[in-house]
Amino acid sequence: MIKIIKKMNVIYFGLCILFLTCFCAKSLIADEDDHFIKGTIEENKGRYENAIIEYKKSLEIYPQSLPEYYSIGNIYRHKYENYSEAIKVYKKGLKYFPNDFRLNLNIMYSYFSLNDLENGIKYYIRLSEIIDNNKSYSFPRDILQQMTKDLSDNEIMDLCHKYLEINPTDKILRELLVEHYMRICDYQNAKKEYELMLDYGYETGFVFLGLGICYYNLGEYDKSLKYLMKATESGEYVPKKYYDLVQEMMEKAN
Repeated sequence: MIKIIKKMNVIYFGLCILFLTCFCAKSLIADEDDHFIKGTIEENKGRYENAIIEYKKSLEIYPQSLPEYYSIGNIYRHKYENYSEAIKVYKKGLKYFPNDFRLNLNIMYSYFSLNDLENGIKYYIRLSEIIDNNKSYSFPRDILQQMTKDLSDNEIMDLCHKYLEINPTDKILRELLVEHYMRICDYQNAKKEYELMLDYGYETGFVFLGLGICYYNLGEYDKSLKYLMKATESGEYVPKKYYDLVQEMMEKAN
């Protein structure tokens, strides 16, 4: 009889612990939700400091809650234009969600807003990796062109070379690099970049047209015509003057 009573006491004690654990967990979740809701209300009313306080209280209860990192970071970024503080918040979120697309995207944009191109490009490369692994994500592919428009050709080419060493197959970095080689009429290096793009599988009208123009300016007219034809077959617009010039030069050569 005593043994039965002891067993019942153990079971009763275990049930009490289980009940208290569930109750506390439910209470914490409720508190977290309560602070997040209060933060959202304060943010919608334009009381951003109060909103940040509430979001931070929510994170103190449960630091692995992603929406709070978005909300705090976005207030610093969009409302206060305090990009450094926004980056700190987004990076705290990355500790728990390293592959989160929006956190990485916001960090990239924040760095670009600070004119910190080197760190911005690091996160651009990270985003490219995330997109490669999850095709449902996308972001403006002309972002690098926008962010580097005030740099000199040499500065842009140095940046591209540096980060292509990290991610040599990145199509956008290659396109940005070759665009600047073409702009300074360095057709030899431009040709090398277009050929690398072909090696990496980028058989597009853009690449064929670029090679056609490079070979024309390097005096290799048979190769120029070959790639201009490929560009046309792929649907890329080829200025008629290139056909006429190439054919004229080939006739002279013969």
